[in-house]
Amino acid sequence: MRRLVSQLGSLILIVCITVGLLEVALRLLNWVPVHKNPISGFHISHPDLGWIGEPDYRGVFATPGFTVEVQHDAQGFRLAADPPGESALDATRIAFLGDSFTWGWGVPRGAVFTDVLATDLGPGYRIRNLGVNAYGTGQQRILMDFFLDQFSPDIVVVMFFSNDLTDNGDRKKDRRPWFELVDGQLLSRNRPVRRKMVSPLKSLMRHSVAISTLKYNYYLLEARIEQVFADRRSAAGGDDQSAAAETATNPEPPDMEKEWQLFGALLADMRTACEKRQPACALHVAYIPTRDEVWYYGERGASGIGRRAGEVSRQVGIPFLDLTAPLYAAWQAEERPARDLTPFYFRTDGHWDERGHDIAALAMSDAWGWRSRETRAPTLPGAPL
Repeated sequence: MRRLVSQLGSLILIVCITVGLLEVALRLLNWVPVHKNPISGFHISHPDLGWIGEPDYRGVFATPGFTVEVQHDAQGFRLAADPPGESALDATRIAFLGDSFTWGWGVPRGAVFTDVLATDLGPGYRIRNLGVNAYGTGQQRILMDFFLDQFSPDIVVVMFFSNDLTDNGDRKKDRRPWFELVDGQLLSRNRPVRRKMVSPLKSLMRHSVAISTLKYNYYLLEARIEQVFADRRSAAGGDDQSAAAETATNPEPPDMEKEWQLFGALLADMRTACEKRQPACALHVAYIPTRDEVWYYGERGASGIGRRAGEVSRQVGIPFLDLTAPLYAAWQAEERPARDLTPFYFRTDGHWDERGHDIAALAMSDAWGWRSRETRAPTLPGAPL
């Protein structure tokens, strides 16, 4: 037993020394940590919000579909592209709340739609990206309490995606704050958050270039093996995109009346918070469609979720924009192949690629009348806004 313990201790020591030497070598080569999971890779736990981006963090976000460097600013939000120039004293301030789409999943600095807007609109506007991965509307509401007065926006835009409906009431095993309606009153629960979203060990490992690189390469090996078997199944069964098109769905929500009521209550509360500010700010809502919703728009029109989100927003008195139509119009104008199921979305997941961010930025500036002082942003071809 003593010999076994001694051998095990020697093995652990050798591994630690090897990893340490690898860490030093990679840092000398100016490598940065690489992650496949954006929550554990780029975020830290927060007592009120559940989690928030780690301030001043720099790393690589990589999946089989893309590899992109991500940087956070001093407050933990996605670092904006270099501004085109000094903002005017009377610049219109616009803050965007959202999840991974707003954070800029898979796209580099400068290509996120908030960066595109900042470049297109020029010094007459100041754009602030407050997107955080996996946030629902409830966490966005809490985030407003921390940053509304600090940034003093004139306009706050809530970027709404379909899974926000369930996120608002999802406890995530007590790792996030959640909301409920009790006798018409909006109540927040689990504050402070009982369990940490990102463990101290994961937070420590996140900063190791060697460990994160080894973990990522192991993940790539697994993904390649899975792809080999998937290709074999596809060759044997004739699985292709046309078959996938037959099974793709245009999401129609089941019985989610409680979730919609909660969403409406959150929007009403956010609007009240904006109106109480001095000076007051306006609240807008933009709906982010899934790629299937874009695919089916020409055949079925706006999805049930998109229509209902618009109804709820307008009932509360909030301007609403469904981004399905602009994305579909741009897709048709570019004459992409009919079998292309992923117009302006990554093929490996359901997030916008760089072109998708471009279209979203142009659609919002066109629909809501945001204009550069020198030139108007281009209008999307045939977009029925």
